[in-house]
Amino acid sequence: MTEEQLPKAAHLVLNCISQMFAVYYWRVTIRPTLPVLQDQESAFGGVDKACLESSMVNLRAFCDFVQSTSSRADDLIADNFPGLFFDNPSNIEEDERMRINKLVAHLTHHDIDSDRGRAFIAALLLRY
Repeated sequence: MTEEQLPKAAHLVLNCISQMFAVYYWRVTIRPTLPVLQDQESAFGGVDKACLESSMVNLRAFCDFVQSTSSRADDLIADNFPGLFFDNPSNIEEDERMRINKLVAHLTHHDIDSDRGRAFIAALLLRY
């Protein structure tokens, strides 16, 4: 990466971090200010799920960035930023990554019986 590319790359990373917390912003900051409706799930369920999915996708992307494990030459990783150092990056375990992948990219039996892993994702976000 060239020195001229660093500001744009940093902007992409900051956007990723911001979107990791989309579900938090929605549930804590925005949704409580909206009027109470008779059928909250119908009214806000889609937005809630979209924010949760955005958080999961960006959490996975940020973990990949921090862990600097990409084998693709065009992936941004922390090593691309001179002087950037993560003292103790929280690694995402393989079973956690698989669960995120299933929650985001696949319709599974798990989706039928759960709230799409809200507590699981909240715990992962709190690690960062």
